[in-house]
Amino acid sequence: MKTMISTAASLSALMLVAACANTPTMAGDPAPAFDTDFPPALVELNFESHGDRLNGHAYLADGPGPHPTVVLLHGFPGNERNLDLAQDLRHDGFNVLFFHYRGAWGSEGTYSFTHVIEDVAAATDYLRANAEALRTNPDKLILVGHSMGGHGALTLHFKYPDTYRSCSAFSPITSPSRVPWGEKAFTAYIGPPSIAWEQYDATELVQNRQTDAHILIDTGKADQFLEPQLKPEIFIEACEMSGQALTYRLHEGYGHDYYFIATFMSDHIAHHAKALKA
Repeated sequence: MKTMISTAASLSALMLVAACANTPTMAGDPAPAFDTDFPPALVELNFESHGDRLNGHAYLADGPGPHPTVVLLHGFPGNERNLDLAQDLRHDGFNVLFFHYRGAWGSEGTYSFTHVIEDVAAATDYLRANAEALRTNPDKLILVGHSMGGHGALTLHFKYPDTYRSCSAFSPITSPSRVPWGEKAFTAYIGPPSIAWEQYDATELVQNRQTDAHILIDTGKADQFLEPQLKPEIFIEACEMSGQALTYRLHEGYGHDYYFIATFMSDHIAHHAKALKA
């Protein structure tokens, strides 16, 4: 009996080996062809903003460039860093500069609404000063931000329209001087309500500083901050009154998190690619 079982087992094993030997070899996906002299790269970097050292990374696209470069701005306090989105942007031929504002994730200094704006300006100066080393086209800089980062993206775009060719945002704070977050922060860092607040408020800036860019914004209707802090209707009305080109999309069922951004990032990539060709 043992002999019969052993024989059957041996025959089964031989049949399995024969079957495997006759199985056609499946061709795998070809390895991506990178520029051997200028391959995709990740560069750790730091730079100063008003005397404080900020930490960041530059994601460099394949090839010598110079490449259009996205300054990717995270929200408060940087929990959602969206770094896989930086990989997607790089895959599509964009460089990406990602950094932490003062007081966030090991960067020196204190975090605030006003410091975000100053830190983005410092990051832009760093990009321009190191454009050749970072394979960056300084004439094709793009701002993309989420939440507090969206506030930074829009504010800097209106303040320096000749610096940033295109701008988009996810769930941005667009009227900080009219919502609790901004009122508290501005009072603490700027002082009582005054004209100085307007320099850090996209809704105020767009009334007198319209740009040629077409701005794209996406926000989730299930965002817990939609009514108390984001109040998109204020910014939308200001853009309509000033003639600023804007597409503001509100999406059912989406909140304030990374999954919302990841769902619609491809639209933003296409948006910026189109803007650069205009």
